[in-house]
Amino acid sequence: MSKIVKISSNKYNHKVARVDDNVKALLIKINDGEALNQEDIDALKRRKLISPQIWKGYSVKKGPNYAPKRRKPATDLTRENLQSGEWMELLFKEYNFLAKGFPVEGGYLHPLLKARILFVIFDIL
Repeated sequence: MSKIVKISSNKYNHKVARVDDNVKALLIKINDGEALNQEDIDALKRRKLISPQIWKGYSVKKGPNYAPKRRKPATDLTRENLQSGEWMELLFKEYNFLAKGFPVEGGYLHPLLKARILFVIFDIL
């Protein structure tokens, strides 16, 4: 029957003086960040007392371009910037000379060229 309590004629008596809760001790170890063996971890998982989770952390540091107030870089040098002398303190955006531009569209076909295409198609048939 029970290893801890003895039942006799409507009375409950303790068989042992002190009960050690191993599960509680294991959970306290996990909470303190101590490592457990795999058997204990599997036993706690089966009882659904723990579940594995992945925690990702990031470290953020001030880089070389850190500024307390963000400045938007200028893309073009304008006449107003040159006249006011502001161009000396402006932060300019870097250009990407290797970037490809928008694809060029052909435009419209001249009506006489459309007619010529139709005649060529009929000649082939």
